[in-house]
Amino acid sequence: MTDTQIPDNSSSSSNQSPTKPESLRSLEFQLGSSFTADPIIPPPNQIVIVISGPSGVGKDAVINKLREVREGLHFVVTATSRPMRPGEVDGKDYFFVSRDQFLSMVENEELLEYALVYGEYKGIPKKQIQEFMAKGEDIVLRVDIQGAQTLRRILGNSAVFIFLVAESELAMVERLIDRKTESQEELLVRVATAREEVRHLKNFDYVVVNAKGRLDDAVNRVESIIDAEKSKEDLVQLICLGSFLQKFLGLAMSFRNYGLGIPNANIACCLQSRFHREPRQFWYLYKGNEHSGDSSLLQGILLNQS
Repeated sequence: MTDTQIPDNSSSSSNQSPTKPESLRSLEFQLGSSFTADPIIPPPNQIVIVISGPSGVGKDAVINKLREVREGLHFVVTATSRPMRPGEVDGKDYFFVSRDQFLSMVENEELLEYALVYGEYKGIPKKQIQEFMAKGEDIVLRVDIQGAQTLRRILGNSAVFIFLVAESELAMVERLIDRKTESQEELLVRVATAREEVRHLKNFDYVVVNAKGRLDDAVNRVESIIDAEKSKEDLVQLICLGSFLQKFLGLAMSFRNYGLGIPNANIACCLQSRFHREPRQFWYLYKGNEHSGDSSLLQGILLNQS
């Protein structure tokens, strides 16, 4: 009967893979810094959405539906000197003020922009934008074509401009007639003005058709635009991963030499290759696009105008 030999585990234990905490400590030591649990990609910047279009395209309908279905948006209430229409609510649809009150707001520089539209004043109060951007909410502005042109000059590419149109000129005119809020002479002015305003759609970032009976489709398109613009912000922030990946993955082979196992190294190397070669291209592609959504620029403009 032979003696039972006890296996020598000293060599196998020495080759045993390090535990996760050991690997983390070793990686931190090699990199010279500790890992953080903070999100790699910060929350996206706020964006400002400017919705405009001629009379009769359903701007209010789109805004009201968007308010129902989308959270995280603040819909800036415009101040106006025009009389309240049936069904409108002061403080929700507009802030209805007298002409003298409106001119006082202009004198006190309380408005980001204002214009005389069809004989009545309309303007955007700065205070709302400042307060709700400080809360991290995206901002939606509903303005006429004059207001959109003014905002483009003030905000440049730091806002997203959406132009709403009806499915046809006939449909737009029929909606104006159905409103029954204008006389025949006023209708003539609005239709003639709308024909001229449609020519400005080329100056907007997006055009959305709000066809009769298809309100949900129009709102879905506006939501898709918002999502795309927010994702564009995320893409730029992803570029910051490039230097991290180069620093981290550049040491991968030396870690292996120390016997440290790095899971999915092939995938990691693919990521390194992608971010090593393309961040500059991504950056210029994005910066070359005219819709930057730079909320810091907007905040600076608002503060300078306060």
